[in-house]
Amino acid sequence: MVLSQFEGRYLLVSAQHPALRTAFMEQFSKAARQRVCGAFSVEAHARPAEVATAAEPVQRAVEEREEVATIQRIIDAAPDSAAWGKRPTLQALYVGRVMTLAIDDRFAKPGARCGNCAAL
Repeated sequence: MVLSQFEGRYLLVSAQHPALRTAFMEQFSKAARQRVCGAFSVEAHARPAEVATAAEPVQRAVEEREEVATIQRIIDAAPDSAAWGKRPTLQALYVGRVMTLAIDDRFAKPGARCGNCAAL
């Protein structure tokens, strides 16, 4: 049985047999059970790399849910509390009004930082 903490907020639980997983989960406090984000199976004597490979789909699913929730919060805050596009976003960064910055992984633009005011 493996219990792994995922970025300090979530728990991933592994047990080869579902009944063992259930018995293990019953020992958790209610708060700990709420932090369990997924379960995966791996051999009891698996090497760390094998455990990481088995846990990866659950970790990716958690990251995807968090990304979708973050984007939804930004959409819900718009238009008054969100900046969209390059120039409005850079302006919001410059004046310190950014709480959450979401950038597409494929986004890339050349740029520089101003030597006088440190603006991007």
